[in-house]
Amino acid sequence: MNKDFGRQMDCVQNETSMVVCYCITVALHEKFGVGGSRIEKVASCIEQIESENTELLMSKGKKAADDARAAWLKGSDLNEFRVPQYSAPKSRKERQLLIAKNTAATISWQVYAQACIKTLGFGTERLKRLHKESMANLKEFYDICNEDSYAAKRDPELAKANKTMAMERLRVASQNALKYDLRIVDGEDEVVKQFQDFEKEFKERKTKEIKRRVADTNASKIFNTQSMGAKSPSEISKIFDQCFADTVATGLRRI
Repeated sequence: MNKDFGRQMDCVQNETSMVVCYCITVALHEKFGVGGSRIEKVASCIEQIESENTELLMSKGKKAADDARAAWLKGSDLNEFRVPQYSAPKSRKERQLLIAKNTAATISWQVYAQACIKTLGFGTERLKRLHKESMANLKEFYDICNEDSYAAKRDPELAKANKTMAMERLRVASQNALKYDLRIVDGEDEVVKQFQDFEKEFKERKTKEIKRRVADTNASKIFNTQSMGAKSPSEISKIFDQCFADTVATGLRRI
């Protein structure tokens, strides 16, 4: 994957996660009457859940983290959260971007839904309704973005105007729910800056963890024991890299 496309993937995942989280927030407020103070409690719970899932990713790997999120909604048909699709992908690049969007949307939904279970006591029926209403908000957002899509594909300014309108409507609705002024991140440069900040933070954590593990455990134990607490430096590095990628995909810290 070249650097420019990697950057585009990062931006797509960040933006999708942010939009999904605000669509869910608006649904909670407008359809369930959840006010700003309770939404703040949900947001705090989300941070804790996301942190725990990240730790699981670091200690057990991506599959364990994915399985844990899926288990939260086990027995229901609510584990997937896909973005509306207006045309079939025409290239490998478009397919990869669509997969990135759906992955980011699903992770954001799974974590948010678990926070609603823990904080608001949501059961299956209310989760189903929240999923439906949040998907409706997401569809409305993308409907505006894709308004007059045939012309927008040929006129970048029209496409940008559509997206700006969709973002502004989502901002106003989210602000009404949260009860404080809100600025939704919209712009590649700012998204990339957030990505770089996350990357710097994770590199620092990765370096500290490697140094701590090497200092605490001799080389033979590092390479020969089976416990996760005895991973090699290279393995630790790979785990942190995957952890960073999945954390960026959630985008939950922007709630």
